[in-house]
Amino acid sequence: MRLVLAIAVIISVSFSAAADNIKIYRELFDRDFLHQVRALVQVPTYRGGVMDERRVQIGLDRLREGFFSPWALMFNSKLGTLKLKSFEWRSADRKYRVFGFRIGSGPKKISLITHLDTVPPGRGWFQENPLDIEEIERAYGGDITDFITGRGVIDNKGPAVVTFAVLRAIAKAYDATPEKLNGVTLEVLFDTSEETDMSMPHYLKANPAAKPWMGIVHDGFWCIRAEKGIERPLFSVLQGDAIPDKPWIKELNSSPGPVNQIPDSARALIQGLNPRDIRNLAKHIGLLYQLYQFDDPDYRRAYLVVRNPRPGELLLITRVAGAQHGSAPEENRATGANPLVSLVNFLGRLVETGRLSMNGAARMTQFVKWTWGTRVFGEKHPDLLKAEDETFGTGNGTTYAVTRFKTGGAVTLELDIRYALGHHGIKWDGKTEGTLPGKSRFTEIFNTITKQFNKAIPGPLVNLITTKTAFAPDLKVPAGNDRFQRIDRAYKQVMGKPCPKLGIGGGTDAKGHSELLAAGALFHPRLGPPINFHGIDEGAPIKDLKKSGEILFRLLVDAIEKP
Repeated sequence: MRLVLAIAVIISVSFSAAADNIKIYRELFDRDFLHQVRALVQVPTYRGGVMDERRVQIGLDRLREGFFSPWALMFNSKLGTLKLKSFEWRSADRKYRVFGFRIGSGPKKISLITHLDTVPPGRGWFQENPLDIEEIERAYGGDITDFITGRGVIDNKGPAVVTFAVLRAIAKAYDATPEKLNGVTLEVLFDTSEETDMSMPHYLKANPAAKPWMGIVHDGFWCIRAEKGIERPLFSVLQGDAIPDKPWIKELNSSPGPVNQIPDSARALIQGLNPRDIRNLAKHIGLLYQLYQFDDPDYRRAYLVVRNPRPGELLLITRVAGAQHGSAPEENRATGANPLVSLVNFLGRLVETGRLSMNGAARMTQFVKWTWGTRVFGEKHPDLLKAEDETFGTGNGTTYAVTRFKTGGAVTLELDIRYALGHHGIKWDGKTEGTLPGKSRFTEIFNTITKQFNKAIPGPLVNLITTKTAFAPDLKVPAGNDRFQRIDRAYKQVMGKPCPKLGIGGGTDAKGHSELLAAGALFHPRLGPPINFHGIDEGAPIKDLKKSGEILFRLLVDAIEKP
Protein backbone atom coordinates (compact mmCIF):
# COMPACT_ATOMS: atom_id res chain seq x y z
CA MET A 1 0.00 0.00 0.00
CA ARG A 2 2.85 2.37 0.88
CA LEU A 3 4.51 1.58 -2.46
CA VAL A 4 1.31 2.40 -4.35
CA LEU A 5 0.94 5.66 -2.46
CA ALA A 6 4.59 6.53 -3.07
CA ILE A 7 4.21 5.94 -6.80
CA ALA A 8 1.05 8.03 -6.85
CA VAL A 9 2.81 10.86 -5.04
CA ILE A 10 5.80 10.71 -7.42
CA ILE A 11 3.51 10.82 -10.47
CA SER A 12 1.47 13.65 -8.96
CA VAL A 13 4.55 15.69 -8.06
CA SER A 14 6.14 15.01 -11.45
CA PHE A 15 3.01 16.09 -13.30
CA SER A 16 2.62 19.15 -11.11
CA ALA A 17 6.25 20.16 -11.60
CA ALA A 18 5.98 19.81 -15.36
CA ALA A 19 2.73 21.73 -15.40
CA ASP A 20 4.36 24.50 -13.39
CA ASN A 21 6.79 24.90 -16.27
CA ILE A 22 3.97 26.58 -18.13
CA LYS A 23 5.78 29.79 -17.23
CA ILE A 24 8.33 28.75 -19.88
CA TYR A 25 5.58 28.85 -22.48
CA ARG A 26 4.29 32.18 -21.21
CA GLU A 27 7.75 33.73 -21.43
CA LEU A 28 8.25 32.43 -24.98
CA PHE A 29 4.84 33.73 -26.03
CA ASP A 30 5.39 37.17 -24.52
CA ARG A 31 8.84 37.45 -26.11
CA ASP A 32 8.17 36.09 -29.59
CA PHE A 33 4.48 36.15 -30.49
CA LEU A 34 4.09 39.61 -32.00
CA HIS A 35 7.28 39.72 -34.03
CA GLN A 36 6.84 36.16 -35.32
CA VAL A 37 3.23 36.71 -36.38
CA ARG A 38 4.22 39.96 -38.08
CA ALA A 39 6.94 38.14 -40.03
CA LEU A 40 4.49 35.48 -41.24
CA VAL A 41 1.66 37.87 -42.10
CA GLN A 42 3.96 40.05 -44.21
CA VAL A 43 4.57 37.12 -46.58
CA PRO A 44 1.60 36.60 -48.95
CA THR A 45 0.49 32.96 -49.05
CA TYR A 46 -3.00 33.29 -50.51
CA ARG A 47 -4.15 31.79 -53.79
CA GLY A 48 -5.95 33.86 -56.39
CA GLY A 49 -5.49 37.17 -58.19
CA VAL A 50 -1.82 37.91 -58.83
CA MET A 51 -0.77 34.99 -56.61
CA ASP A 52 -0.24 32.03 -58.90
CA GLU A 53 1.03 28.75 -57.44
CA ARG A 54 4.67 29.61 -58.11
CA ARG A 55 4.41 32.77 -56.03
CA VAL A 56 2.55 30.94 -53.28
CA GLN A 57 5.32 28.34 -53.05
CA ILE A 58 7.96 31.07 -52.96
CA GLY A 59 6.13 32.56 -50.01
CA LEU A 60 5.89 29.21 -48.25
CA ASP A 61 9.61 28.61 -48.86
CA ARG A 62 10.30 31.93 -47.23
CA LEU A 63 8.21 31.02 -44.19
CA ARG A 64 9.99 27.69 -43.79
CA GLU A 65 13.57 28.58 -44.70
CA GLY A 66 13.61 32.25 -43.79
CA PHE A 67 11.73 32.16 -40.51
CA PHE A 68 10.77 28.85 -38.90
CA SER A 69 14.05 27.04 -39.57
CA PRO A 70 16.26 29.88 -38.27
CA TRP A 71 13.99 30.30 -35.25
CA ALA A 72 14.30 26.57 -34.51
CA LEU A 73 18.09 26.58 -34.99
CA MET A 74 18.51 29.53 -32.66
CA PHE A 75 16.32 27.85 -30.07
CA ASN A 76 18.14 24.50 -30.42
CA SER A 77 21.48 26.20 -29.81
CA LYS A 78 20.37 26.95 -26.26
CA LEU A 79 19.27 23.39 -25.46
CA GLY A 80 21.34 20.47 -24.29
CA THR A 81 19.68 17.33 -25.67
CA LEU A 82 16.04 17.78 -26.70
CA LYS A 83 16.23 19.63 -30.00
CA LEU A 84 13.56 20.39 -32.59
CA LYS A 85 13.92 18.32 -35.77
CA SER A 86 12.43 19.60 -39.00
CA PHE A 87 10.50 17.52 -41.52
CA GLU A 88 8.73 18.15 -44.82
CA TRP A 89 6.57 16.20 -47.26
CA ARG A 90 5.53 17.03 -50.80
CA SER A 91 3.35 15.02 -53.12
CA ALA A 92 4.90 13.62 -56.28
CA ASP A 93 3.14 16.25 -58.40
CA ARG A 94 4.32 19.00 -55.98
CA LYS A 95 0.71 20.07 -55.49
CA TYR A 96 0.44 19.24 -51.78
CA ARG A 97 2.89 20.11 -49.05
CA VAL A 98 3.23 20.01 -45.27
CA PHE A 99 6.18 20.73 -43.00
CA GLY A 100 6.91 21.11 -39.33
CA PHE A 101 9.05 20.17 -36.34
CA ARG A 102 9.24 17.23 -33.92
CA ILE A 103 10.69 16.25 -30.58
CA GLY A 104 10.77 12.79 -29.03
CA SER A 105 10.86 9.44 -30.79
CA GLY A 106 8.20 7.33 -29.10
CA PRO A 107 5.40 5.36 -30.77
CA LYS A 108 2.55 7.58 -29.53
CA LYS A 109 2.53 10.68 -31.74
CA ILE A 110 0.61 13.85 -30.93
CA SER A 111 0.39 16.55 -33.59
CA LEU A 112 -0.56 20.21 -33.26
CA ILE A 113 -1.89 21.12 -36.70
CA THR A 114 -2.35 24.58 -38.22
CA HIS A 115 -2.02 26.05 -41.71
CA LEU A 116 0.03 28.84 -43.26
CA ASP A 117 -2.02 29.65 -46.36
CA THR A 118 -4.73 32.30 -46.13
CA VAL A 119 -7.62 33.66 -48.15
CA PRO A 120 -6.90 36.81 -50.21
CA PRO A 121 -6.73 40.06 -48.21
CA GLY A 122 -9.61 41.72 -50.03
CA ARG A 123 -10.30 45.44 -50.08
CA GLY A 124 -11.68 47.98 -47.65
CA TRP A 125 -9.47 47.36 -44.61
CA PHE A 126 -9.24 50.01 -41.91
CA GLN A 127 -5.49 49.57 -41.79
CA GLU A 128 -3.40 50.64 -44.76
CA ASN A 129 -1.73 47.27 -45.36
CA PRO A 130 -3.57 44.04 -44.45
CA LEU A 131 -0.33 42.10 -45.01
CA ASP A 132 1.06 43.47 -41.78
CA ILE A 133 -0.22 43.52 -38.22
CA GLU A 134 -1.53 46.35 -36.12
CA GLU A 135 -2.13 46.32 -32.38
CA ILE A 136 -5.50 47.74 -31.39
CA GLU A 137 -8.25 47.35 -28.80
CA ARG A 138 -11.65 45.88 -29.59
CA ALA A 139 -14.76 45.09 -27.58
CA TYR A 140 -14.80 41.32 -27.18
CA GLY A 141 -16.44 38.95 -24.72
CA GLY A 142 -17.79 41.82 -22.65
CA ASP A 143 -14.38 43.49 -22.22
CA ILE A 144 -12.03 45.80 -24.07
CA THR A 145 -9.39 43.39 -25.34
CA ASP A 146 -5.97 43.71 -26.96
CA PHE A 147 -6.13 42.53 -30.59
CA ILE A 148 -3.83 42.23 -33.52
CA THR A 149 -5.23 42.67 -37.03
CA GLY A 150 -3.98 41.51 -40.42
CA ARG A 151 -4.68 38.75 -42.90
CA GLY A 152 -3.99 35.42 -41.21
CA VAL A 153 -3.67 36.58 -37.60
CA ILE A 154 -6.44 34.19 -36.53
CA ASP A 155 -6.77 32.04 -39.66
CA ASN A 156 -4.25 30.57 -39.13
CA LYS A 157 -0.79 32.12 -38.83
CA GLY A 158 -1.37 33.40 -35.30
CA PRO A 159 -2.36 29.96 -34.00
CA ALA A 160 0.59 28.46 -35.91
CA VAL A 161 2.96 30.68 -33.93
CA VAL A 162 1.20 29.56 -30.73
CA THR A 163 1.77 25.86 -31.48
CA PHE A 164 5.41 26.57 -32.33
CA ALA A 165 5.83 28.26 -28.95
CA VAL A 166 4.17 25.32 -27.18
CA LEU A 167 6.51 22.76 -28.75
CA ARG A 168 9.57 24.85 -27.88
CA ALA A 169 8.31 25.27 -24.32
CA ILE A 170 7.92 21.49 -23.95
CA ALA A 171 11.42 20.95 -25.34
CA LYS A 172 12.88 23.40 -22.85
CA ALA A 173 10.86 22.03 -19.93
CA TYR A 174 12.05 18.45 -20.58
CA ASP A 175 15.55 19.19 -21.85
CA ALA A 176 17.06 17.87 -18.62
CA THR A 177 14.86 14.75 -18.64
CA PRO A 178 14.57 13.76 -22.33
CA GLU A 179 13.98 10.11 -21.40
CA LYS A 180 10.44 11.07 -20.45
CA LEU A 181 9.70 11.51 -24.13
CA ASN A 182 10.79 7.96 -24.99
CA GLY A 183 7.15 6.94 -25.27
CA VAL A 184 5.91 9.86 -27.35
CA THR A 185 6.62 11.96 -30.41
CA LEU A 186 5.34 15.53 -30.32
CA GLU A 187 5.13 17.66 -33.43
CA VAL A 188 3.79 20.85 -34.93
CA LEU A 189 2.59 20.43 -38.50
CA PHE A 190 1.74 23.17 -40.99
CA ASP A 191 -0.67 22.57 -43.86
CA THR A 192 -0.03 24.80 -46.87
CA SER A 193 -3.31 24.56 -48.81
CA GLU A 194 -6.05 24.28 -46.19
CA GLU A 195 -8.09 27.12 -47.69
CA THR A 196 -8.30 25.44 -51.09
CA ASP A 197 -8.01 21.64 -51.25
CA MET A 198 -6.11 20.71 -48.07
CA SER A 199 -2.73 18.98 -48.06
CA MET A 200 -3.27 17.11 -44.78
CA PRO A 201 -5.54 14.34 -46.14
CA HIS A 202 -3.09 13.67 -48.98
CA TYR A 203 -0.16 13.60 -46.56
CA LEU A 204 -1.85 11.08 -44.27
CA LYS A 205 -2.99 8.92 -47.17
CA ALA A 206 0.50 8.81 -48.68
CA ASN A 207 2.17 8.23 -45.30
CA PRO A 208 0.06 5.91 -43.13
CA ALA A 209 2.92 5.60 -40.63
CA ALA A 210 2.89 9.37 -40.14
CA LYS A 211 -0.67 9.34 -38.84
CA PRO A 212 -0.69 10.63 -35.24
CA TRP A 213 -2.34 8.87 -32.36
CA MET A 214 -3.92 12.23 -31.64
CA GLY A 215 -3.95 15.42 -33.68
CA ILE A 216 -5.24 18.80 -32.55
CA VAL A 217 -6.36 21.00 -35.43
CA HIS A 218 -5.91 24.44 -33.90
CA ASP A 219 -8.16 26.30 -36.34
CA GLY A 220 -11.50 27.15 -34.79
CA PHE A 221 -13.03 26.98 -31.34
CA TRP A 222 -12.79 25.07 -28.08
CA CYS A 223 -13.99 22.30 -28.57
CA ILE A 224 -15.51 20.89 -31.75
CA ARG A 225 -17.33 17.56 -31.65
CA ALA A 226 -19.04 17.77 -35.06
CA GLU A 227 -18.58 19.49 -38.42
CA LYS A 228 -21.31 19.92 -40.99
CA GLY A 229 -21.05 18.53 -44.47
CA ILE A 230 -19.86 20.85 -47.23
CA GLU A 231 -21.67 21.08 -50.57
CA ARG A 232 -20.65 23.17 -53.58
CA PRO A 233 -23.33 23.54 -56.30
CA LEU A 234 -22.95 25.33 -59.62
CA PHE A 235 -25.97 26.72 -61.46
CA SER A 236 -25.95 28.20 -64.95
CA VAL A 237 -28.13 29.93 -67.53
CA LEU A 238 -27.18 31.23 -70.98
CA GLN A 239 -26.68 35.00 -71.01
CA GLY A 240 -28.29 35.56 -74.40
CA ASP A 241 -29.32 38.96 -75.78
CA ALA A 242 -31.76 41.21 -73.99
CA ILE A 243 -34.58 42.92 -75.87
CA PRO A 244 -33.18 46.48 -76.12
CA ASP A 245 -36.48 48.29 -75.50
CA LYS A 246 -35.38 48.95 -71.92
CA PRO A 247 -32.11 48.81 -69.93
CA TRP A 248 -30.57 45.41 -69.28
CA ILE A 249 -27.91 43.82 -67.06
CA LYS A 250 -24.80 43.66 -69.20
CA GLU A 251 -22.60 42.27 -66.41
CA LEU A 252 -23.17 41.15 -62.85
CA ASN A 253 -20.14 39.85 -60.98
CA SER A 254 -19.03 39.22 -57.43
CA SER A 255 -15.50 40.19 -56.47
CA PRO A 256 -12.81 37.51 -57.01
CA GLY A 257 -12.25 35.04 -54.20
CA PRO A 258 -12.83 31.48 -53.03
CA VAL A 259 -16.34 30.10 -52.81
CA ASN A 260 -16.03 29.79 -49.03
CA GLN A 261 -15.70 33.56 -48.62
CA ILE A 262 -18.58 36.03 -48.80
CA PRO A 263 -17.44 38.52 -51.47
CA ASP A 264 -16.26 41.95 -50.40
CA SER A 265 -18.23 43.58 -53.24
CA ALA A 266 -20.62 42.99 -56.12
CA ARG A 267 -20.93 45.01 -59.32
CA ALA A 268 -23.66 45.30 -61.92
CA LEU A 269 -23.22 47.11 -65.23
CA ILE A 270 -26.55 48.27 -66.64
CA GLN A 271 -26.70 49.31 -70.30
CA GLY A 272 -29.37 50.86 -72.50
CA LEU A 273 -29.70 52.11 -76.05
CA ASN A 274 -31.39 55.28 -74.88
CA PRO A 275 -29.06 57.36 -72.67
CA ARG A 276 -32.10 59.18 -71.29
CA ASP A 277 -33.48 55.92 -69.89
CA ILE A 278 -30.18 55.30 -68.12
CA ARG A 279 -30.09 58.87 -66.75
CA ASN A 280 -33.61 58.51 -65.40
CA LEU A 281 -32.77 55.17 -63.84
CA ALA A 282 -29.60 56.62 -62.32
CA LYS A 283 -31.60 59.50 -60.87
CA HIS A 284 -34.04 57.25 -59.05
CA ILE A 285 -32.25 53.96 -58.44
CA GLY A 286 -30.68 54.98 -55.13
CA LEU A 287 -34.10 55.84 -53.70
CA LEU A 288 -35.62 52.69 -55.21
CA TYR A 289 -32.96 50.65 -53.46
CA GLN A 290 -33.55 52.31 -50.10
CA LEU A 291 -37.32 51.89 -50.38
CA TYR A 292 -37.21 48.32 -51.65
CA GLN A 293 -38.84 45.91 -49.21
CA PHE A 294 -36.62 42.85 -48.94
CA ASP A 295 -38.14 39.57 -47.77
CA ASP A 296 -37.36 40.48 -44.16
CA PRO A 297 -38.22 43.93 -42.76
CA ASP A 298 -35.19 43.67 -40.45
CA TYR A 299 -32.76 42.87 -43.28
CA ARG A 300 -29.64 45.05 -43.33
CA ARG A 301 -29.00 46.00 -46.94
CA ALA A 302 -25.48 46.57 -48.21
CA TYR A 303 -24.40 50.13 -49.01
CA LEU A 304 -25.02 50.98 -52.68
CA VAL A 305 -22.80 53.18 -54.85
CA VAL A 306 -24.22 54.45 -58.17
CA ARG A 307 -21.97 55.66 -60.98
CA ASN A 308 -22.32 56.70 -64.65
CA PRO A 309 -19.05 55.55 -66.26
CA ARG A 310 -20.17 56.39 -69.82
CA PRO A 311 -23.31 57.58 -71.60
CA GLY A 312 -25.80 54.74 -71.75
CA GLU A 313 -24.20 52.89 -68.81
CA LEU A 314 -24.97 52.66 -65.12
CA LEU A 315 -22.66 50.96 -62.61
CA LEU A 316 -24.03 49.67 -59.32
CA ILE A 317 -21.61 48.61 -56.56
CA THR A 318 -22.39 47.09 -53.18
CA ARG A 319 -19.84 46.36 -50.47
CA VAL A 320 -19.67 43.85 -47.67
CA ALA A 321 -20.45 44.53 -44.05
CA GLY A 322 -19.66 42.13 -41.22
CA ALA A 323 -18.57 38.50 -41.26
CA GLN A 324 -17.30 36.93 -44.48
CA HIS A 325 -16.73 33.26 -43.66
CA GLY A 326 -18.90 31.14 -45.96
CA SER A 327 -19.60 28.66 -43.17
CA ALA A 328 -21.48 31.25 -41.11
CA PRO A 329 -23.70 33.39 -43.37
CA GLU A 330 -26.10 33.79 -40.45
CA GLU A 331 -23.45 35.85 -38.65
CA ASN A 332 -23.02 38.09 -41.67
CA ARG A 333 -26.77 38.55 -41.92
CA ALA A 334 -27.20 39.22 -38.20
CA THR A 335 -24.93 42.26 -38.08
CA GLY A 336 -23.88 43.01 -41.65
CA ALA A 337 -24.72 42.33 -45.28
CA ASN A 338 -23.66 40.09 -48.14
CA PRO A 339 -23.22 42.59 -51.00
CA LEU A 340 -24.08 40.00 -53.63
CA VAL A 341 -27.31 39.00 -51.90
CA SER A 342 -28.42 42.63 -51.52
CA LEU A 343 -27.70 43.55 -55.12
CA VAL A 344 -29.10 40.38 -56.68
CA ASN A 345 -32.37 40.55 -54.75
CA PHE A 346 -32.86 44.21 -55.66
CA LEU A 347 -32.10 43.65 -59.33
CA GLY A 348 -34.42 40.65 -59.33
CA ARG A 349 -37.22 42.96 -58.27
CA LEU A 350 -36.39 45.43 -61.06
CA VAL A 351 -36.62 42.55 -63.51
CA GLU A 352 -39.97 41.45 -62.08
CA THR A 353 -41.43 44.96 -62.35
CA GLY A 354 -40.25 45.38 -65.95
CA ARG A 355 -37.66 48.08 -65.32
CA LEU A 356 -34.90 45.78 -66.65
CA SER A 357 -35.05 43.59 -69.73
CA MET A 358 -34.70 39.81 -69.50
CA ASN A 359 -31.43 38.01 -70.21
CA GLY A 360 -29.34 35.39 -68.42
CA ALA A 361 -28.08 37.69 -65.66
CA ALA A 362 -31.60 38.95 -65.03
CA ARG A 363 -32.89 35.40 -64.93
CA MET A 364 -30.32 34.32 -62.38
CA THR A 365 -31.28 37.22 -60.10
CA GLN A 366 -34.84 35.91 -60.20
CA PHE A 367 -33.62 32.43 -59.32
CA VAL A 368 -31.67 33.61 -56.28
CA LYS A 369 -34.55 35.80 -55.12
CA TRP A 370 -37.09 32.98 -55.52
CA THR A 371 -34.96 30.21 -54.03
CA TRP A 372 -33.21 31.90 -51.10
CA GLY A 373 -34.02 35.59 -51.07
CA THR A 374 -31.92 37.04 -48.28
CA ARG A 375 -32.40 34.00 -46.02
CA VAL A 376 -29.58 31.63 -45.12
CA PHE A 377 -31.34 28.62 -43.56
CA GLY A 378 -33.51 27.67 -46.55
CA GLU A 379 -36.64 29.25 -45.08
CA LYS A 380 -38.25 29.98 -48.46
CA HIS A 381 -38.45 26.27 -49.31
CA PRO A 382 -38.21 24.52 -45.93
CA ASP A 383 -39.47 21.17 -47.21
CA LEU A 384 -36.38 20.91 -49.42
CA LEU A 385 -33.77 23.29 -48.08
CA LYS A 386 -34.16 23.46 -44.30
CA ALA A 387 -32.58 20.89 -41.96
CA GLU A 388 -31.85 20.84 -38.22
CA ASP A 389 -31.12 17.99 -35.82
CA GLU A 390 -29.88 17.23 -32.31
CA THR A 391 -26.26 17.87 -33.29
CA PHE A 392 -26.88 20.97 -35.39
CA GLY A 393 -29.90 22.48 -33.68
CA THR A 394 -32.13 25.51 -34.11
CA GLY A 395 -30.15 28.39 -35.56
CA ASN A 396 -27.33 26.02 -36.50
CA GLY A 397 -28.84 23.93 -39.29
CA THR A 398 -28.00 23.79 -42.99
CA THR A 399 -26.77 27.19 -44.22
CA TYR A 400 -26.59 28.67 -47.71
CA ALA A 401 -24.05 31.38 -48.55
CA VAL A 402 -24.48 32.89 -52.02
CA THR A 403 -20.88 33.80 -52.77
CA ARG A 404 -20.00 33.76 -56.48
CA PHE A 405 -21.88 35.25 -59.47
CA LYS A 406 -20.17 35.55 -62.83
CA THR A 407 -21.38 36.82 -66.20
CA GLY A 408 -19.92 35.60 -69.48
CA GLY A 409 -21.35 33.59 -72.36
CA ALA A 410 -23.18 31.84 -69.56
CA VAL A 411 -24.14 33.22 -66.18
CA THR A 412 -22.95 31.06 -63.28
CA LEU A 413 -23.90 30.99 -59.61
CA GLU A 414 -21.99 29.24 -56.82
CA LEU A 415 -22.86 28.71 -53.18
CA ASP A 416 -21.06 27.55 -50.07
CA ILE A 417 -23.42 25.17 -48.28
CA ARG A 418 -22.74 23.72 -44.83
CA TYR A 419 -25.31 21.02 -44.24
CA ALA A 420 -26.81 19.27 -41.23
CA LEU A 421 -27.41 15.53 -40.92
CA GLY A 422 -30.86 15.60 -42.51
CA HIS A 423 -29.40 16.58 -45.86
CA HIS A 424 -27.03 13.62 -46.00
CA GLY A 425 -27.92 10.54 -47.99
CA ILE A 426 -27.11 8.06 -45.20
CA LYS A 427 -28.51 8.43 -41.69
CA TRP A 428 -26.09 8.61 -38.75
CA ASP A 429 -26.50 5.80 -36.21
CA GLY A 430 -25.69 8.14 -33.32
CA LYS A 431 -22.60 6.27 -32.16
CA THR A 432 -20.15 5.70 -35.02
CA GLU A 433 -17.40 8.31 -35.14
CA GLY A 434 -15.84 9.84 -38.21
CA THR A 435 -17.04 11.08 -41.58
CA LEU A 436 -20.36 9.69 -42.69
CA PRO A 437 -20.20 7.46 -45.77
CA GLY A 438 -21.92 8.48 -48.97
CA LYS A 439 -22.96 11.86 -50.32
CA SER A 440 -25.56 14.53 -49.72
CA ARG A 441 -29.08 14.60 -51.18
CA PHE A 442 -28.54 17.91 -52.97
CA THR A 443 -28.45 16.56 -56.52
CA GLU A 444 -32.06 15.47 -56.17
CA ILE A 445 -32.99 18.58 -54.16
CA PHE A 446 -31.56 21.10 -56.62
CA ASN A 447 -32.95 19.31 -59.66
CA THR A 448 -36.34 19.62 -58.00
CA ILE A 449 -35.75 23.27 -57.09
CA THR A 450 -34.73 24.28 -60.63
CA LYS A 451 -37.72 22.46 -62.14
CA GLN A 452 -40.09 24.16 -59.72
CA PHE A 453 -38.57 27.58 -60.41
CA ASN A 454 -38.57 27.22 -64.20
CA LYS A 455 -42.24 26.21 -64.02
CA ALA A 456 -43.31 28.85 -61.48
CA ILE A 457 -41.61 31.76 -63.26
CA PRO A 458 -41.28 31.06 -67.00
CA GLY A 459 -38.15 32.29 -68.73
CA PRO A 460 -34.70 31.09 -69.82
CA LEU A 461 -33.95 27.75 -68.17
CA VAL A 462 -31.75 27.78 -65.08
CA ASN A 463 -29.90 24.48 -64.77
CA LEU A 464 -27.94 22.70 -62.09
CA ILE A 465 -24.61 22.01 -63.79
CA THR A 466 -23.08 20.09 -60.92
CA THR A 467 -23.14 19.78 -57.18
CA LYS A 468 -20.31 18.21 -55.25
CA THR A 469 -20.16 16.92 -51.70
CA ALA A 470 -16.73 18.23 -50.76
CA PHE A 471 -16.99 16.65 -47.31
CA ALA A 472 -19.69 14.68 -45.55
CA PRO A 473 -20.57 15.51 -41.93
CA ASP A 474 -17.91 14.46 -39.45
CA LEU A 475 -18.83 13.48 -35.90
CA LYS A 476 -17.19 12.57 -32.62
CA VAL A 477 -18.82 11.05 -29.52
CA PRO A 478 -17.08 12.89 -26.65
CA ALA A 479 -18.24 10.61 -23.82
CA GLY A 480 -16.40 7.57 -25.16
CA ASN A 481 -13.53 9.32 -26.90
CA ASP A 482 -10.24 9.19 -24.95
CA ARG A 483 -8.72 11.92 -27.10
CA PHE A 484 -11.62 14.26 -26.45
CA GLN A 485 -11.42 13.49 -22.74
CA ARG A 486 -7.73 14.44 -22.70
CA ILE A 487 -8.55 17.78 -24.31
CA ASP A 488 -11.34 18.29 -21.81
CA ARG A 489 -8.97 17.54 -18.92
CA ALA A 490 -6.39 20.08 -20.12
CA TYR A 491 -9.11 22.63 -20.76
CA LYS A 492 -10.46 22.25 -17.22
CA GLN A 493 -6.99 22.73 -15.75
CA VAL A 494 -6.70 26.13 -17.43
CA MET A 495 -10.30 27.35 -17.63
CA GLY A 496 -11.79 25.70 -14.55
CA LYS A 497 -14.77 24.27 -16.41
CA PRO A 498 -15.52 21.57 -19.01
CA CYS A 499 -14.74 22.23 -22.63
CA PRO A 500 -17.79 23.05 -24.79
CA LYS A 501 -18.90 20.44 -27.30
CA LEU A 502 -19.72 22.38 -30.44
CA GLY A 503 -21.22 21.45 -33.78
CA ILE A 504 -19.95 23.90 -36.40
CA GLY A 505 -20.16 24.65 -40.10
CA GLY A 506 -16.48 25.32 -40.66
CA GLY A 507 -14.45 22.66 -42.43
CA THR A 508 -11.11 21.92 -40.74
CA ASP A 509 -8.24 19.51 -41.35
CA ALA A 510 -9.83 17.26 -38.71
CA LYS A 511 -12.52 16.12 -41.14
CA GLY A 512 -12.34 12.49 -42.12
CA HIS A 513 -9.91 11.32 -39.46
CA SER A 514 -11.11 9.94 -36.13
CA GLU A 515 -7.72 10.61 -34.53
CA LEU A 516 -7.90 14.33 -35.35
CA LEU A 517 -9.95 16.79 -33.30
CA ALA A 518 -10.48 20.49 -33.91
CA ALA A 519 -9.90 22.54 -30.76
CA GLY A 520 -9.07 26.23 -30.25
CA ALA A 521 -7.89 28.88 -30.57
CA LEU A 522 -11.09 30.87 -29.89
CA PHE A 523 -13.29 30.63 -26.80
CA HIS A 524 -16.34 32.41 -28.22
CA PRO A 525 -17.99 30.57 -31.15
CA ARG A 526 -18.33 33.54 -33.48
CA LEU A 527 -16.63 34.13 -36.82
CA GLY A 528 -17.91 37.66 -37.36
CA PRO A 529 -16.84 40.97 -35.81
CA PRO A 530 -14.53 41.56 -34.06
CA ILE A 531 -12.81 38.35 -35.30
CA ASN A 532 -13.83 38.49 -38.98
CA PHE A 533 -12.66 35.05 -40.09
CA HIS A 534 -12.04 35.32 -43.86
CA GLY A 535 -13.15 38.93 -43.62
CA ILE A 536 -11.98 42.50 -43.84
CA ASP A 537 -10.14 43.68 -40.70
CA GLU A 538 -9.44 40.10 -39.53
CA GLY A 539 -8.45 40.20 -35.88
CA ALA A 540 -7.11 37.94 -33.15
CA PRO A 541 -7.59 38.44 -29.39
CA ILE A 542 -4.10 38.08 -27.96
CA LYS A 543 -5.25 36.76 -24.59
CA ASP A 544 -7.28 33.98 -26.25
CA LEU A 545 -4.30 32.83 -28.26
CA LYS A 546 -2.05 32.88 -25.23
CA LYS A 547 -4.58 30.98 -23.12
CA SER A 548 -5.07 28.43 -25.89
CA GLY A 549 -1.35 27.75 -25.85
CA GLU A 550 -1.54 27.06 -22.12
CA ILE A 551 -4.20 24.41 -22.76
CA LEU A 552 -2.09 22.81 -25.48
CA PHE A 553 0.96 22.86 -23.21
CA ARG A 554 -0.93 21.03 -20.45
CA LEU A 555 -2.30 18.58 -22.99
CA LEU A 556 1.23 17.65 -24.08
CA VAL A 557 2.44 17.44 -20.49
CA ASP A 558 -0.43 15.05 -19.82
CA ALA A 559 0.61 12.93 -22.81
CA ILE A 560 4.20 12.77 -21.54
CA GLU A 561 3.43 12.11 -17.89
CA LYS A 562 0.40 9.87 -18.43
CA PRO A 563 0.93 8.16 -21.79
